[in-house]
Amino acid sequence: MPSVPIGITSQPETFQPIAPPPEPPPAPVVNRQGHAAADARPVAAAAELLRNAATKFEQHLGTIDPTPFTEIGLHQQISAFANSPAAKQIDEAISLVNQRDAAAKATVADVLRGLSPQGDTASELRNTRAWDRARRQLDAVHTERVAEAARTLIGGSDDDELGVLLAELPSYLASKGSSSEWLETSVGQRVPALADAQRKAVLATQARQIVERDAGALRKRITGTASPQSYRPVGFISVAEYDPDFGA
Repeated sequence: MPSVPIGITSQPETFQPIAPPPEPPPAPVVNRQGHAAADARPVAAAAELLRNAATKFEQHLGTIDPTPFTEIGLHQQISAFANSPAAKQIDEAISLVNQRDAAAKATVADVLRGLSPQGDTASELRNTRAWDRARRQLDAVHTERVAEAARTLIGGSDDDELGVLLAELPSYLASKGSSSEWLETSVGQRVPALADAQRKAVLATQARQIVERDAGALRKRITGTASPQSYRPVGFISVAEYDPDFGA
């Protein structure tokens, strides 16, 4: 019986895949943080800080060569700008408009306090008599017309009576189920200082909303831009016409 040669059964050669090199951490972004000048108008300074931060971000994009990066690594390198000094300008811009908005509202409150009746016992008695007269006139009209009657009283009041009405009307109107939201505006028509403070408060709030919108858009560009080629500049809204200090 012929012998059968015994051979070694060879197994197919296997290779372990070579893992890609680990993604290097993003390189630090080197830039400088700009600040608003001490005497700058807050709203104008906030807008300039945002535009300057956007310019620095674009300069950052211009320094990046996408070739050695993976998609993830490239995005990390781009968004690293968020931790750079220049990115802090966004926070400063928002802080400036928030402070200006709060200051404008505080000025309105100060003017209103100045209109509130204050004085000695004799003044308080006069104020009480003035309100008693006004309340009798208001009580004499139908509830649906009480706000109209209150506006008439404001239009015909002297300075002392105006302060009394400003202090007493909100609670009186509420007891009649009538809104007093119009009261400050109506009083502002009589008092130029209040009207000016109210106008600036409205502008300051609008400017804050615009700067917050622009700041949010810039932050999205910083954290959401996938490559230098895909970047689209922020369409900043001009705040010049909403600056309460423009021309001051």
